[in-house]
Amino acid sequence: RGDVSTGAVEQLRITSAGKVGIGTTSPASTLNISHTDAVPLRIARSTAGQTAIRLTNGGGSDLDITNDGSNNFTINNGGTERMRIDASGSVGIGTSSPAQLAHLSGAGTQYMRVENTTTGVTTDFGTTSTGSTIINRSATPMMFFTDSTERMRIDSSGNLLVGHTALSS
Repeated sequence: RGDVSTGAVEQLRITSAGKVGIGTTSPASTLNISHTDAVPLRIARSTAGQTAIRLTNGGGSDLDITNDGSNNFTINNGGTERMRIDASGSVGIGTSSPAQLAHLSGAGTQYMRVENTTTGVTTDFGTTSTGSTIINRSATPMMFFTDSTERMRIDSSGNLLVGHTALSS
């Protein structure tokens, strides 16, 4: 147990439980940093190159959060890159070289899901071995708009409606 002070102001405390507090006298975890700075923790490498934070659990699983030294931010899980934000701001999941603002890549059938948690309406966009797919996972219509006006819809029964929002009698 101990503390480090500058003047009469305590700067760092180590509790009898081994918890370290910087800017707090009662750390809630192994390392607790409390400060009013916009960036209270900075990890820097003194020479150019990769800088990373590795999170490891007791089972040996690693998660690395990395700045590769070329303005690319990556997340690696189990030694494999899972996501990248490149220097231009493009996000790649399953690819280390995103070709679009958002680029998802993987072997076999792949889907991206968009879900409204209030209404339960769910749509998957994806690829299969036979082509591209849009799947409405809800019993709701699929609507197509141009210039903020609905132009076409496929209702929940599979009817294609062009210029109408319901079947005419």
